[in-house]
Amino acid sequence: MANSTFRLGVAFAVASALTFGASGPFAKALMAAGWTPTAAVMARLAGGALVMVLFATLVHRAWAREAVQHGKTIVLYGVIAIAGAQLCYYNAVSHLSVGLALLLEYLAPVLVVGWVWATARRRPGWLTLAGAGLALTGTVVVLDVFSGSQVDVLGVAWALGATICAAC
Repeated sequence: MANSTFRLGVAFAVASALTFGASGPFAKALMAAGWTPTAAVMARLAGGALVMVLFATLVHRAWAREAVQHGKTIVLYGVIAIAGAQLCYYNAVSHLSVGLALLLEYLAPVLVVGWVWATARRRPGWLTLAGAGLALTGTVVVLDVFSGSQVDVLGVAWALGATICAAC
């Protein structure tokens, strides 16, 4: 039983990683075909919602009642962390490469570390600070900010919006 549960978990993790990894190129392809970033986000959200409803219904039939009980949290999470992050990210990839937009969005853990430090007054450990510093340094190097090269400021702003939404 434990072995089959582990295999199922690994299968879900791989499927999740593959579908998430395909979202950037999917967005670029839709926008190249004339879709707006908002339309691409809506298509992705609708598809994801349909899959989740089907999966939740198969796994736990009482999911709808529990969703209603926690409606405020679900709506806030859905609007900010899911729809907001996707909308900002898709707008970012309409101005930047997929890799650069993801790099900026993945600064979200650095924001979380900073937020916890500022609000809870709990200083992170040295390893955490070193990791955050390395992430920020790597971002500056990849953006090549000191070379005078042109970076699309609007794309960077959208990507940082995705960062904030993902951190939420």
